Amino acid sequence: MPRNRFSALPTLVLLLGMAACTTTNPAETEGASETEGTTDDPTSTTTGTAGEGNPPPGEAVGSDEPRELAPDVTAQELATLAAEERDFALELFKALPASEGNRAISPTSLRVAFGMLYEGARTVSEAEVADALHFTLAKPRLHAAMNHIDLELAARELPKSGEVEGDDSVQLRLVNQMFGRLDMQWHAPFLDVLAVHYGSAVHALDFRGDPEGSRVAINAWVAGETAGRIDELLPPGSIFSTVTAVLVNALYLKAPWEQPFESVEEGAKFTRNDAGEVEVAMMRGVFDTTSYFKGAGVEAAELPLRGSELSMVFILPEAGTFDAYVEGLDGAGLGEVLAGLSPQNLELGVPRFTFANAFALRKPLQALGMTNSFELGGGDFLGMSNVDMAIHDVYHNTFLGVDEKGVEAAAATAIVLQDTEASGGAEVSFTADRPFLFAIRDRGTDTLLWFGRVLDPSAP
Repeated sequence: MPRNRFSALPTLVLLLGMAACTTTNPAETEGASETEGTTDDPTSTTTGTAGEGNPPPGEAVGSDEPRELAPDVTAQELATLAAEERDFALELFKALPASEGNRAISPTSLRVAFGMLYEGARTVSEAEVADALHFTLAKPRLHAAMNHIDLELAARELPKSGEVEGDDSVQLRLVNQMFGRLDMQWHAPFLDVLAVHYGSAVHALDFRGDPEGSRVAINAWVAGETAGRIDELLPPGSIFSTVTAVLVNALYLKAPWEQPFESVEEGAKFTRNDAGEVEVAMMRGVFDTTSYFKGAGVEAAELPLRGSELSMVFILPEAGTFDAYVEGLDGAGLGEVLAGLSPQNLELGVPRFTFANAFALRKPLQALGMTNSFELGGGDFLGMSNVDMAIHDVYHNTFLGVDEKGVEAAAATAIVLQDTEASGGAEVSFTADRPFLFAIRDRGTDTLLWFGRVLDPSAP
């Protein structure tokens, strides 16, 4: 097999599957709020294994129905789910406010959280959530498919191999939880869906009497589920006395490459969108486990993580065309790139990078058509409870760290509801030395775990 050389510089990266996140508080601006941060070691967690000994706060109130561990889902339903996810990912990514920074979202985390909310949505809110999130499957089929994906991802975890020094385990954890106000009553059919397909009960917290303590408790639970990478999903002021519920998804990935990089070139040049150059640490290696795609104006390389079910895809538009390429990219186009990847030995160059984002998504989701659901008196979530509710905001934090050893990524989503009755081939060189897109995905289910861009690997 011929050896290709792929160097990822300014690249658009799409991520399926994730690692751990660190975030800072979002402060609302036009569109969505966004903050960024860095960590010194992207592949070392801050609190150990995600989720170990980390019960959610509050007394559990839920269904007696057991989790469905073998959901009956067709291949066509899974293909539909994957295509919808790509459509949603690109639409939301473009709806985020203009920014020159690196950014990533987790389509999986967002759609799973909204999957829980969707069960309780009625009339106008049901239509708005379905349209914005690209939910086309009937509710029972959607929930079953979400459950299937969750269980498949759990199966990607691998213990230490014992063949190398250090920890080469694969950690991949997706957890769901709903937190409800102490005085709320929830409909039994809604609780059944949470238990059977999302593995969640409702944990009662005193939002009315102790909103700040409730916020801190939820944030601490999310931090435990993401190995400390997302430590403040809910910013100050996001929980107040009229909040009725918070639906949360947390996703964490830490995994080594199937085949590690061989060397790191310090001081390599990376050309930004503005044509300025920065020095980066460029990871280099020759791989026989990679896949490659070349199309009109773009090329892509896929590098598997240990076990080969999870991978990271680097999407590199032609020099000088990054913004135009992203603007013209849609879910179908992304699907063509991913489907077009084929096995190819590569000489690969990719920069180290680490960044974190914190988004408040009220305005971007409104731009996608979710208008009434955010308005007091306009939303309809009577499938959850007899209390009239509307969405206050949706908080979404991500973290991504990539180095020569592997990937650590994290994401978390919190949908905050409030009571509306109160105010409140041939040889190729692939070097990612210019802006690129990335994706972390699960190959077996075609699930898009993270999607993002790197405009400057040296930026915090």
